[in-house]
Amino acid sequence: MCPGGDQEDDRVAGLIHDRMAHRARAHILGGAVSPALLKGLLGQAELVLAMRTHAGMLAADAGTPLVSISYQGKGEGFMEEVGLARYLLPVEAVDRDNLLELVRLAWRDRDAIRSQLAAHVPELRRRARENSELVRAAFGGGRNSGLRKREDAGSDDAERWDRLTRGAGRNTDALAPGRLSAMLLEDVRGLLVDG
Repeated sequence: MCPGGDQEDDRVAGLIHDRMAHRARAHILGGAVSPALLKGLLGQAELVLAMRTHAGMLAADAGTPLVSISYQGKGEGFMEEVGLARYLLPVEAVDRDNLLELVRLAWRDRDAIRSQLAAHVPELRRRARENSELVRAAFGGGRNSGLRKREDAGSDDAERWDRLTRGAGRNTDALAPGRLSAMLLEDVRGLLVDG
């Protein structure tokens, strides 16, 4: 389990963990977890039950079958985009029986889900790279962009700017089409000032 955000995920994860029959085999990740590490961990799973859209995106990018509990439209949109809308459950419909039924269905269909992901994820990666290039071009220093690179940036900041604008060291492939991660935007905001 990987709690995140400001919606008491850590408390909820703790409550779930306390009720698990095999809690000794489960761990709650604490602190900041990089997208690359989370993708690696989710890639080792046989099946992921995701409520957070980015967890589902990282699992899908790693080729791991998933079930999504959707509480916002973006989860539904992502599952439709990868052809897995059948494995989505709106949060309002979640109860023990519905969730178990969907998880069992996904477990039975896990090989087909892997194939579905293999067919859809490359196009999403291509679109994510294209979006990354658009952002790089937008933040690339044009006078009309309204943003410019900080003039007082030291060599560490200059290197960080270079990595951000090129996407190096970032798993930009896991970004949904048309969206940027909040982490990337925060990093970019820290390096830019109004023009």
